[in-house]
Parts: sequence; structure tokens; C-alpha cells
Amino acid sequence: GSSAMVEQRNQADHGCGRYSKNLLSLVRFQPSLLKHENSQPTYKRMETRSQMNTGSAIETERLFLLPSRTDRDSEAFLQMLRDDGDFSIFCGVSPSEKHVRRFANYFERTDHELCTYSIFPKQQKDKFIGYVGVHREMEDEYEIEFYIAREYRRNGYCEEASRELINQLFGDGVSANGKNLFVDKLYVTTQTENEPTISLLRKLGFREVEDGPIMVVLGNIFEKEDNFFAHEVVKLVLTKEEFSDGN
Repeated sequence: GSSAMVEQRNQADHGCGRYSKNLLSLVRFQPSLLKHENSQPTYKRMETRSQMNTGSAIETERLFLLPSRTDRDSEAFLQMLRDDGDFSIFCGVSPSEKHVRRFANYFERTDHELCTYSIFPKQQKDKFIGYVGVHREMEDEYEIEFYIAREYRRNGYCEEASRELINQLFGDGVSANGKNLFVDKLYVTTQTENEPTISLLRKLGFREVEDGPIMVVLGNIFEKEDNFFAHEVVKLVLTKEEFSDGN
């Protein structure tokens, strides 16, 4: 609704990139019709080994980016998701405690290649304020994602952390599960109404794909009592060449 739009315009740096998870269907968006018969299967066998950042800390002008750890960062992250009021923007489902707890092992997941950095300001070295990361999605595409706690937004922290991660990914790479990961293209998905995040992504050099928004239907096929959520989502891409030209 309009009130939600106003709230989103007054905040920045909240999450993106969570709309590829738990997909039941992914279809071209039509304003008056959602065609399930055109949906594409999106599940494949998941790996059982934990995927995680096995690299070194990164230092930027104002931040320490430390390889994320569940034992150190998880509870602070879950509390952010409870308190910040934008859980549905971050992951697309309702902010119930059951859904929040599904993020308890988020930084050491077992689904897809993953590398996340937890963000700590230099002026508060022990204060976890969010994360930035990259994961592999279907068809070997790599998606960047991030989240900053509400009270630390509008300080440029997300742009600073994301820009450095992109530099690493397009340069010498990062370490995921002890293997070097570097890419020549990144993409991201976020709700079309999430204007602050889209603005930030454009500042980083991302551009919207030419075929326009898509409709994503989220749900859990194993828990029939769960509600399903449909969102209009935009996909943006950034190539190594475009990033180099703009920086």
C-alpha cells in the first residue's frame, strides 16, 4: 500500500537478493494474470555440506568486513530481522518467528555456493550492523545480497561494503569453502517498490534487465499451512567491464 511505500522511501540499505529462495514458480509478469502453466521448475538437489566464507578479513575506509560466522553473528542478525520492520521486503514472507528462525544458520547454509562478510564499523569494532555477500543461484548465476540494520542506514555503509566485495569478485576473488571464487557478472533481485535499494544498485553500476519485472510466488511446498506470497520483482545485472568503466 501507499503507507508501505512511504516507509520504504525513508529508509535505505535494507536487503536485496532473497527472492530466488523457496520459489514455487517464476513467470513473466502480466498485470492482470499470473500464468502458473508457464512456471519454470526451480528446485534441484541441494548439497549437504555447509557453504561459507573461508577467506580473510577486508578493511575499507570505515568498515571491517569479517567472514561471517553463525556463532558470532546469528543472534544479532535475527534480532535485526525482528526489530527493523522490513522482514517481508528482505525475504518476501510474513515476519513470523517461525520464518525469522529459518535464518538462524543463514551464514553457513547448505544450499548453493556462498560467501558472506559481516559488517563492523571501525568506531564500534564489536558491533555487528549487517552483512554483504554473494551466492550461486540456478544456471550458475551469482547474486549479490546485503542487509544493514535500520539504525545504521543512510550512512553509505552498504555502498562501501558492496563496492569492495564487487571489487574482490571482479578481481582476485574471494574464498568460499576453501576455493577461490571470482566472476565476470553479478545480478540481484529485489521488489520493484524497494526504491532505495534499486537506487543504491544503480549507483554501483547495476542496470535493469531489458525484459522487465517478473512475478515471483513464494511458499513452502512441504508446509501446506504456510501462506503464499506473490511479488513483482526486478532483476538487475552488472558486468565486470561495466563496473571497471564506471569506477
